[in-house]
Amino acid sequence: MIALPVASKPLVLSALIAVTCVSALRFIGEWGDFYTVFIGHAWSGQALFSFLTGGRVVLTGGGGVEKDANKYVRLLVGLVSLIIFLSFLFWPW
Repeated sequence: MIALPVASKPLVLSALIAVTCVSALRFIGEWGDFYTVFIGHAWSGQALFSFLTGGRVVLTGGGGVEKDANKYVRLLVGLVSLIIFLSFLFWPW
């Protein structure tokens, strides 16, 4: 299981927030795209952060992957959240 040291959790969270803000600021004035990118990064970013820190990964509204679940399932959900997070960097496709 991937679990970052406690000291690096604030750094990872700060990096995810910085990427989200910089990416969303491209769309000031185009509020539909701004909110789409911001919400997309927040949604997939929390799942990515939870995966990297060893917590419960919630990628859908109705469920998630517990921190003691199969490591391959956690890895798959973590990779999906990373792909979704990175895809919003290139919005609109």
